[in-house]
Amino acid sequence: MNIKIVGDIRNGNFQPSLTGNLAVDDALIDNFSQKLRAKVADTFHDVRVSVDHFLNLEHQSDSNSIIVIDNDISKYLDADTKKMHTMIDVNHTDILHGTVDSIAKKITDRLDMNK
Repeated sequence: MNIKIVGDIRNGNFQPSLTGNLAVDDALIDNFSQKLRAKVADTFHDVRVSVDHFLNLEHQSDSNSIIVIDNDISKYLDADTKKMHTMIDVNHTDILHGTVDSIAKKITDRLDMNK
C-alpha cells in the first residue's frame, strides 16, 4: 500500500503551503510522514509513505494508494475529483505538530476493510 502525504502543492496556479517557508514545510511534512510510517507499520508492514508536493489528480486513482491530504487543501477539490481517488483528510494542525494518531487510525481502519 502506498500512502501519499499532501501538505503543500508546488506547481500550478494553486500553491498552498503549510507555513510559507519551503524549508520549514519540508521539515514538518517529513516529520509527519516518518511518524505516520512508524505508526502504521506497527500493524501493516507493507506500507510505503511518501510526500507528494506535485499533486496530479487528472489521472484515474491507483487502487493501491491512499492520499492523505491537508484539509486546508482538500476543501478546494470538487466532489468528482475526491470520488476518483482514495483520500483521507488530515487536520492542518496535525501536520504542523506531527500528530499522527487520528490519521493512523483512519488509515488502519481503511486497510482493515480492504483485507
